[in-house]
Amino acid sequence: MNIFKIVTASCLCAFFLGGVLSADTQTLGKRDANKLIKPPKENKIRIDTNRVQNIDELIRKFNKKADFSLAANIAEEYFDIEEYENSLKWTLNANDLDASSEFTWILYAKNQVKLGNRDKAIEMLSIFLNHYKDTPSATQLLEWIRTDDYE
Repeated sequence: MNIFKIVTASCLCAFFLGGVLSADTQTLGKRDANKLIKPPKENKIRIDTNRVQNIDELIRKFNKKADFSLAANIAEEYFDIEEYENSLKWTLNANDLDASSEFTWILYAKNQVKLGNRDKAIEMLSIFLNHYKDTPSATQLLEWIRTDDYE
């Protein structure tokens, strides 16, 4: 088994800053050494093209045959990539197919909050709870939104 001598991070910093290297080293396996030399990840906004392609494929399927599950999945995918307007549109499409679905009402409310429409979110959750189902999840979300703890 090949063993590499790798200078610890403190020694590397001293070296790159013009300091003197000490003999402070540790022994690591090749696999561990590779982990240390990988460049750091940059903080960039990245659009996951696979996710966008997935949404496009779901929309194509929905256009062939309108289905509640497809519409709900599209709404959730858009929510996950922070496209709240598109997510809102698809929660309404899903709700047209199944108005009693707790999932779409909750996602609709979350979209409204993300878009800055707390009052609309409260109104819609209240309608759901009064006219369709009184569920713990919807009740908890409604209380959370009312107390301004949800963002």
